[in-house]
Amino acid sequence: MRIENATTYDTRVLRTLVCRAHADLRRYEGKLETWRGLRVHVRYRRGSRMASGGYATYSGYWILLALAREHVTTRTVAWIAYHELLHSYGYAHRQYHDATTEQVDRMIVGLPELVPVRAPTPKPPVDVRAWRYARVLAREKAWTRRLKRAETALRALRRQRRYYERAAASVAPPPTA
Repeated sequence: MRIENATTYDTRVLRTLVCRAHADLRRYEGKLETWRGLRVHVRYRRGSRMASGGYATYSGYWILLALAREHVTTRTVAWIAYHELLHSYGYAHRQYHDATTEQVDRMIVGLPELVPVRAPTPKPPVDVRAWRYARVLAREKAWTRRLKRAETALRALRRQRRYYERAAASVAPPPTA
């Protein structure tokens, strides 16, 4: 199972919740056949700042957890992960009951109430002048190369022009009637 997290929520906590939901389901259903190649995509929910949800295909290899941007509880993520894993086992909504409160309580033992947010990694400072200077040098090199090609092409054209001027001079002028 691999988590691809596009949010600022802590990936370790999200992975723990998905693994615990799978461990709980494993007692009844056995190991998920697609567990080894399962990809869990975590992103923010579009259009709603407070609602979370998910999407998974039946017997599929991926799950989408769409989380709210603020105040996501571990209880909510555990319930959604359990629900979407049931779809990965191949169940439709009418074929199962969702996780009970006791099951969710077992999944969130020892975890904080809210899913922690990672500290943003600071970007290294970029020396803009050095970057722009490097770009100017690259452009100068490209234009120098173009200049050399143009000079070579002009040399060839001048040679051809001289050839045709000599050929035209050696030919007698046409007779005038």
